[in-house]
Amino acid sequence: MLNGERQIYRVEIFNPEFSKEIHYKSKSVKVPIDDLPVGRYTVLVRLHDKLIAINLIRKEPFYKAKPKDFNFSINTKAKVLTHVEERSNSANSIHNTKENSAKRNSKIIQGYWVVKTSQGHIGTKITRHFATAQDLENLISKIKLEQNTLSGRYNTLNIWEVYNLDAFKEAHSKNRNYIKVTDSPYFNHKPYYSYLAEVEKRP
Repeated sequence: MLNGERQIYRVEIFNPEFSKEIHYKSKSVKVPIDDLPVGRYTVLVRLHDKLIAINLIRKEPFYKAKPKDFNFSINTKAKVLTHVEERSNSANSIHNTKENSAKRNSKIIQGYWVVKTSQGHIGTKITRHFATAQDLENLISKIKLEQNTLSGRYNTLNIWEVYNLDAFKEAHSKNRNYIKVTDSPYFNHKPYYSYLAEVEKRP
């Protein structure tokens, strides 16, 4: 849990290989960390007019143990953080599920960059991470199952081919919107797979 005297609007957890963000509007929020790989992370807590940074170290995986939540009390009156790069969460155009059938680049694929958005009772969660070819079938099967459920019907999944993992990590660490560039030697800007939920039109 993260607890403060002021409203918390967003929590981001990231390192060069993994990132997730969850949107809230509460003074006390639950931050699930059971999906974090072992490693060192930066946690950014977004208030109305400031960011608070926290270091988080994951030393071992949960395995079969029951996951615990991240518990921390923050001083929301602390000094405002400056020069922290904002992550854009700009909306994509809504369209039906579509697998890109265009010709693939002949470069060797070293891995895949995955961006998953999930809607839940704790808020909107965006997870970004690398995946192998063996992981893709499970990721795609899962989103197809989720779209048939009430809780997962608005979840989205995008997957890109990455040709140079190290260079992509470095470029992404400098520019959180790097995946939106339309010309890069490090990855195919046309998604390998894309599922964007079709939101119901309301009167």
